Amino acid sequence: MSKFEQFLYRHLKLLRRSVQIAILLLMIAIPILNRHQINFVIGTFYSISIGHLDFADPTIVLQTILLHKSIYLPLLLAGILPLIIAMIFGRIFCSWMCPFNAMAEFIYWLRYKIKGRKARNLKEVPNPRQYPFWISFGISTSILMVFGIPLFTYVSAPGIISSQIADLLFSSELGLEVLLIFIILLIEFLFSRRLWCKYFCPIGIFLSLFRYKHTMQVQFDESKCIGNEKSSPCNAVCQFKLNPKKAGTFPFCHNCGDCVNICQNKYGKALSFSFHKKLNNQDEHKTTQNFS
Repeated sequence: MSKFEQFLYRHLKLLRRSVQIAILLLMIAIPILNRHQINFVIGTFYSISIGHLDFADPTIVLQTILLHKSIYLPLLLAGILPLIIAMIFGRIFCSWMCPFNAMAEFIYWLRYKIKGRKARNLKEVPNPRQYPFWISFGISTSILMVFGIPLFTYVSAPGIISSQIADLLFSSELGLEVLLIFIILLIEFLFSRRLWCKYFCPIGIFLSLFRYKHTMQVQFDESKCIGNEKSSPCNAVCQFKLNPKKAGTFPFCHNCGDCVNICQNKYGKALSFSFHKKLNNQDEHKTTQNFS
């Protein structure tokens, strides 16, 4: 392992937190700069322009194509760029850049502080089934196509948060959309941790489709592992209750690196990121089993 890799693993959590904070500050800065006619960066997480480079939420691009039954090339290209990033690095948008994820992580931390150890199971647990993940996306896409409702716009948490921040700074008003964010966070605090990101967020589901054998993923080296079924720190630290040592982390894992961070810094260094592994823990085989 190179010194650069050692540095990354040693400071992985700090780096991710720094990116999350920078994104939140950027969402505040953009409308303020635009208000003063500084327009190098314009937009929200629905679509954003940085100079002459345009990015668009891929689910909004898909929604536009399905609703209008036509393809607008500049919009398509703007939506392809995030998909290329997802093919290389996995769902890092979700874990490193999404403002809703940052809020949900804070709610998870608050829940853990209040409920203590009960909120985090230290024992090794199996990975969840994929049914709700794919079914929720199928239902939302069907509603969009059958009824012509731009559902992805209404439920895009990062889009809602970023646009509402802009509205608040420009007009000192908030829309009813913020109620959706509040309700989701309240449900996750009271009943189930990370429910939205794990099963229902259309952006995360869509990004997970763009994955192949060289997409960055968590790699497990069993020979270095010092955990066991009664004490599995990597399993315990995962907010999605995933077990990176077992099959079935796809399509849920969004490469936040929490399991890698704790393993590299406190335990046996059995977990790492890799671009060269076959689909994680025989996920192709597990996907077939999950639907049989």
